[in-house]
Amino acid sequence: MMESLQNETKTTIYANPSGWWKAELLLQFLQLFCERSSADEPVMLMWDDFSAHELVAFALEKNVVLQRIPPGYTHYCQPVDIAWNKILKDRIRASWTSYLKEQCSKVMVDCADGNSKLTPPDRKRVLQWLHADWNELSVTTIKD
Repeated sequence: MMESLQNETKTTIYANPSGWWKAELLLQFLQLFCERSSADEPVMLMWDDFSAHELVAFALEKNVVLQRIPPGYTHYCQPVDIAWNKILKDRIRASWTSYLKEQCSKVMVDCADGNSKLTPPDRKRVLQWLHADWNELSVTTIKD
């Protein structure tokens, strides 16, 4: 299911059944990150925690400095939240609100038949919202 969602939405998904990031997921992300066009330029990635030796070694090999953020300070180091994450969240929320309005309209029509159950969006729909809303962000906004 995950692979078909990735193919349909052209979105890379990193997931762990427990919901926690693990060294393997971080390494997969870092490997993909290091395929960027400017991979020769040194970069710093800020992580809220990491401990896997293979991850640190791989990062050093790829000219990536991993900087650990102390517990409780992550929100101070999130320029993404200021630059574009709020915009993205607002757009996704608008997509969800629109979907909810459609669902409510449908329930009002179906209520006469006794079928008045709201249907939550499935993962594919949510990924479609995310993909479409991400693509609406300008490159300048993301780079700044």
